[in-house]
Amino acid sequence: MKKILILLIFSAMTYVSLFAEATTNGLLCNEEAEMANINVADFKIAINCNDGNWSATATAKITTATNHIWELWSTTVAGAISGGTLVSTITGGLSATFGWLDLSKHYYIVHYSEISGNPVATRLAVPDFSANASLAYVFKNKEGVVKDNFCFGEDIFLDPSGTSNYDRYFMSVWRRPSGSNANFALYADYGWTYSNNIGTLNLSKLVRTSGENPGEIFEPGYVYQLQFAIANPPNCIPWIELKREFRVECCAGFISGAFELFQESWYLKVDNFETYDNIGATHSWVILSNPEQESGSFSNYGYVGETITTEPGPQIVALNISHLSQPYYTVIHRVSTLCGDYCYGQQIRSSYLREDSELSKRSGDDCELCGPNACDFLDNECFGTGFLTMYWEQGASFKIVWVPVPGVTDYLVEISYNQGPCCEDSSGEQWVDTYHTTNSYIYPDITWGNCFSIRVVTICDEMEIWSEYACDESHLTTPPGSETKHGSGRTTGKDLSLPMLYPNPANEQLSVQLPKGAIVETIRLLDMQGRVVFTKQQPDQQFEIDCKALPAGMYTIRITYADQSQAIQKVQIIHP
Repeated sequence: MKKILILLIFSAMTYVSLFAEATTNGLLCNEEAEMANINVADFKIAINCNDGNWSATATAKITTATNHIWELWSTTVAGAISGGTLVSTITGGLSATFGWLDLSKHYYIVHYSEISGNPVATRLAVPDFSANASLAYVFKNKEGVVKDNFCFGEDIFLDPSGTSNYDRYFMSVWRRPSGSNANFALYADYGWTYSNNIGTLNLSKLVRTSGENPGEIFEPGYVYQLQFAIANPPNCIPWIELKREFRVECCAGFISGAFELFQESWYLKVDNFETYDNIGATHSWVILSNPEQESGSFSNYGYVGETITTEPGPQIVALNISHLSQPYYTVIHRVSTLCGDYCYGQQIRSSYLREDSELSKRSGDDCELCGPNACDFLDNECFGTGFLTMYWEQGASFKIVWVPVPGVTDYLVEISYNQGPCCEDSSGEQWVDTYHTTNSYIYPDITWGNCFSIRVVTICDEMEIWSEYACDESHLTTPPGSETKHGSGRTTGKDLSLPMLYPNPANEQLSVQLPKGAIVETIRLLDMQGRVVFTKQQPDQQFEIDCKALPAGMYTIRITYADQSQAIQKVQIIHP
């Protein structure tokens, strides 16, 4: 008998006999009534599964009964023996078999017969194979702790250990506001997945990136209900579901903007920060320059720029800091979420400008903006511009450009001739020209043949914050084509013999004019990720770079001279 049972289990036809009984409807007389036993059904049901064919065989217990009629009814209620829809009728015979039953429905069989002329009607629910499978699961965090209450930003995992006999599973997520008694409403539908090995699932990632309605997140302030179901049609396992609930709330101190900051060549890079991808967090990086570790006054910080990242680290957040004169750079990471903004600051000392010093990070008492306390500062303070440059555009127009400061709509540009920190050795006439603009650039009328220095004033709510001075290079003291030479100009940083780039920003084409007499070995154009997108060996003094196929964004021109010295300059490409 055991051998027969083992063969049946592993054969293509699965046969399982499950017997059901019901009470007799109607009265029997004398011997027939005693034989039928009014309190016991007059037939039994055996079900079996043959490669997905769920069938039910009903067999009469009272062999003397006559005029048999067997009816199969379908219903939506498990265990029901009334109502529903008549599916099939078989007339005659002590038994009847109904095949290819629909796994999405429930069934019962009605048996009509006569015993000594007395009509008898009994009915039984048709069993299914759901008892041959099991469904169990719990919710966990990434550390494996079982829980039902989660912080916003915490990934929610489903552990289905104990679930068996399935070849597919279904998930949908329903929700209602915390504290509400309203019905749950459908929120995210993951649909069916065909697999007999679920494993631990990251629910936060699944509803965010896949399923039938990707893009959803587990928002705070809601109770969520997971509808989780399995099935295995080849084994006649019907839909089996189990619903469980969990809650998501904002938790103080859970989300952090902490990161690592380091300098690599001319770039500032960040790494080892939590991306919080599954809650739709955005990451912005504000770069400030400052002369000291502790500036004392926030007005001493210069706004260098802001970068948005969408990928994990390492990420470049500042392209080129070699041309900036400040020795310290503060990077503030803002993580914006539905629970608010969370900021974290780090400071670094430029190894490029301080070549004799070790690269060092500042935190705690050494840096007033470091650590998780910088959001209010960003929202309430005003900065000077931390980047200021000048160049010739195509058509011999001289242009001064600076980084626009968020929240600032008015700027004053001061051009000082033959005076100030850039022109200490100049003996020419001294005067100052000022320009007012709402743009982040001007086309000034320069009096050539003089040394000049430039600085920009940002105006914020009656405050005036000055940028650091930018000094003219020797090739900028005369307009292109002029024979007049003037060499009194100098820079407050490192003289890198910068080229002229125009137009900047560029659209379809960028013109590059190298310093006269310079022997250039290689010129490269690099994108924000440090990838070389253009290279030219031993270029002419003036040439063009085709920008039509380059994505819009910030780029760096890197020039290597014959003596292996290098010059770096920033350029922006736009495609309006």
